[in-house]
Amino acid sequence: MKRFILFCICLLSLCSLSAADSISSAVAVQDAFAQVAQAGAPTVVRVDVVQESTIISFGSGFMFRRDENRVYILTNYHVISSIISNKKLNLRLTLHDDRQFPATLLGHDQRTDLAVICFDAPENSRFQLAQMGDSSQIKVGNWVIGIGNPYGFNNTVSVGIVSALGRAMLGA
Repeated sequence: MKRFILFCICLLSLCSLSAADSISSAVAVQDAFAQVAQAGAPTVVRVDVVQESTIISFGSGFMFRRDENRVYILTNYHVISSIISNKKLNLRLTLHDDRQFPATLLGHDQRTDLAVICFDAPENSRFQLAQMGDSSQIKVGNWVIGIGNPYGFNNTVSVGIVSALGRAMLGA
């Protein structure tokens, strides 16, 4: 009987160690998400399509490259599509710190729902650029974090999982 009680005590101790390890791991993942969100938020911009002072539509983008005084943003085609057919519309960017800049459409691809826009930055101004990873390293099941401004709610963070790679029917 004493051996059985000793065995039960040892088993309970191991279970509580395992639970403590699980909680510690969950907290580490949570902290990693928070760090990514904090680091990524300054790279995100709100993209407004405007006519005179009226916002026609808006969406999100992120700054990914800078050449001297020009900063490049990747956004979605559906965010900027209305300016292609209406030359009276303009693009305006709002950064995380509320600075605003007029922007120019450089290129777009409707099939993949991507567009590149840019703005001219004042000399010596600082902007945080998104760090681009190596997409060849992505695997099904990897965690992904999205940061954006859906419906005008700035700095919204979402988490998901890569469900598939190499889909051939993009935008179809």
